[in-house]
Amino acid sequence: MMRKYRTDIGFSVMKYLFCAMAFMGMSCSTQKKVPAPAPQPTPPKTVAKDTVHAPATKEVVHKEIKIGLLLPLDIKKHLDALTDTSVDMGMDAYTLSQLQFAEGAMLAADSLNMTKQMVSIKISDAPADSFYLSNKLYKPDMLHADVILASVPAANAATAARIAKLHKQKIVFTQPVSTTSLTSYDNAYLAATSTTTQCEIAAAKLASAMPAAHFFLFTSDNKREQDIAVLFKPGLPASKTYSITNKAKLDSVAKHALRHEQVIIMVSSDEGFVSSTLNQINAAADGTITIMGLPTWENFESIDYSLLKNLRVIYFTTGFVNSNDEHVKDFRNKYISRYNAEPMFAAYQGFELVMEFAANKTDENRKQQKKRLLPFKFTQIDSHGCFENQYVRLIEVKNYELIPLDE
Repeated sequence: MMRKYRTDIGFSVMKYLFCAMAFMGMSCSTQKKVPAPAPQPTPPKTVAKDTVHAPATKEVVHKEIKIGLLLPLDIKKHLDALTDTSVDMGMDAYTLSQLQFAEGAMLAADSLNMTKQMVSIKISDAPADSFYLSNKLYKPDMLHADVILASVPAANAATAARIAKLHKQKIVFTQPVSTTSLTSYDNAYLAATSTTTQCEIAAAKLASAMPAAHFFLFTSDNKREQDIAVLFKPGLPASKTYSITNKAKLDSVAKHALRHEQVIIMVSSDEGFVSSTLNQINAAADGTITIMGLPTWENFESIDYSLLKNLRVIYFTTGFVNSNDEHVKDFRNKYISRYNAEPMFAAYQGFELVMEFAANKTDENRKQQKKRLLPFKFTQIDSHGCFENQYVRLIEVKNYELIPLDE
């Protein structure tokens, strides 16, 4: 069987070779010469152009700004109250306002952190003693801050400003401080405008708005009131400014309201005295008289200004928050949502001071800066002295509303 298998294979192979040779012979006998095709021009090689990539936009990272809050929060007292039942847990109004200042500041930091400006806040209790206050300013939380927002006794302000200047820090005082104690500290800022500055600026604004008016500074026999009345004079035209201490003389002034534009600046915080005087002037006036009062008038509750038809009542202040402003409403909603409390003036102040000193100059933060709740206008007192907030607003009381006259 093996032998037969091999013979069959050999036969098949031979047959295949014979057929192949016959096919090749036939192909050779019938092949024709075909002219070679004309050479085609070689197409130019396509040179791949290098892809030009736009330079990658680098995200601008701004230096973190460190804020130190040095506030009289009585932290130890409130911690002790947690373990000692004999300690009063109540928080007085002043301490509560300082707490709200800190809360407003933290909301501002959150807003800035969302715009790529990193802000960190450290809070420390402010001691009243100058020695312990000095030590506190050397502690890490305050020592490494770029800006310190502080509420300290006015007598200790110069000490705090000196140490801050040594550490190349800005320090912002939230409580009233005399500018004369900070004449050599250009790193110090006064958020609370002095009485002298407020009176002069308010008078100047009123004189600018009413250039044809006659101005009457009215006080009682109170020496303090008379001293305050003098502070208005630099902002008023000397030739048309008069002082009155006799209440009876106001009738003659009111009777000339149609003949001359009259402005009475009433220097008093006594609500009863102010109410009776306004009624007297309103009854005697033969035309509209403008009355300007002090910032304390904002808290008056018993005077119905709508009944004073012949009076245009204005007061001046640095602490007005316009509740009708959309940005104010937005801040209020965020504050209540986080802290479950109605914001006091201090909360707005804490927010605005962080925005004032921590916001960078990027486009986004410029937008933030336009959303001002409580504008500040810091002006340097002299070439070496501190900066004072000189933003004073005139507010008109009209139809049960408070209307800012200088928006």
